[in-house]
Amino acid sequence: MALKPMDKSGKENAVKRLCHDDSPDITRYRTFLRLYQIKACLETPQTRYITIANSWYQSHPEFWDFVQKLRDDSDTRTKQELLDGFPATFTPKDRYRALRAATQMGFMVDCEAQEGLALGDRPASYLPLRWGEIESLTEFLQRAFPDTSSSLQPNIKLGKLKAWKMAKRYNVRFLATSDLAQHLLYDESARTVKIFHQTSWLKAHLRYIESKNQNAGFEEAVKLGTFPHQLLLETLFTISHVVLPLFTDEKSNDYALKLIQEYEFDPEIAVWDDYNPNLPADFEYKYWNHRLAVLKGIVAKPPPANKLIAWFERHTSERNALTVAVLGLFLAALFGFLGFAVGVAQLVVSIIAWKHPAPQPPSNN
Repeated sequence: MALKPMDKSGKENAVKRLCHDDSPDITRYRTFLRLYQIKACLETPQTRYITIANSWYQSHPEFWDFVQKLRDDSDTRTKQELLDGFPATFTPKDRYRALRAATQMGFMVDCEAQEGLALGDRPASYLPLRWGEIESLTEFLQRAFPDTSSSLQPNIKLGKLKAWKMAKRYNVRFLATSDLAQHLLYDESARTVKIFHQTSWLKAHLRYIESKNQNAGFEEAVKLGTFPHQLLLETLFTISHVVLPLFTDEKSNDYALKLIQEYEFDPEIAVWDDYNPNLPADFEYKYWNHRLAVLKGIVAKPPPANKLIAWFERHTSERNALTVAVLGLFLAALFGFLGFAVGVAQLVVSIIAWKHPAPQPPSNN
């Protein structure tokens, strides 16, 4: 069933249902609503009509209701049980796509990130997420965002991780992503860092979890339709205090505008509003510390400036260096021996010449 695009009221309802913002200014959710059209809807250029997930859902409210069902059943029903709940007329591929769209718009996580992704198209250290058939939604999201026991505190000179500085000094490019699981992901081969840029969604969910229960654990937070306060706050802080510290760094303001204009970042990423709290002195990064550590590694050991230097570095590993050293020692010994042999030969020739001098030519007198 084809539906006309949402009017202002429909957009407000979408933001209310998916972002938990009861009084939304939809002009601040333009990037989110554009994503909604891409992920939850398929826009037909010829007719400018929208088909909800290729007719998987019959209306926008039906889609929002299914997202709410995901929240309500987040700890009780497995992925397979949710797939089995779709009408029998749905093909298996349609069921997967319908569930994928709901998960993406409800929690900003791609539950089928492996689909269509070749091995060479992802960082070597990154394993794309996939929601397992026997997992509940809560189990999947907890696996996607593990709360690590160790933590990296902000006083370990994270100031060197400013986006403009890393771009200038280390030729690192920053790309926008709407998949929260890919936030701060560094691709060494492409030399790119992905930044979760759905800032309006992020701030709305932060306000929402604070109004409900700021200390809610993962299971409770997912059932409420969001994430734990710590995870959301870390994500915001890594943007507004680490990568793009707009309030304290003028160059970061300029670079944020560049990201918006050239790389289609959410314009709200450059807005310093009432929800940019100061960083507590004892704040710890429990979810993103491992990726911050990777970025710190770039600063500690900068990547090669170009492909030629990279080739030399790849071929000068410890094993290769040992081989070169042994080969050098062998060649030095060989040339030393040859030099010694030449010296002995010269000495023999000199002795022979001394014992058997050449006859003098006859005199003309």
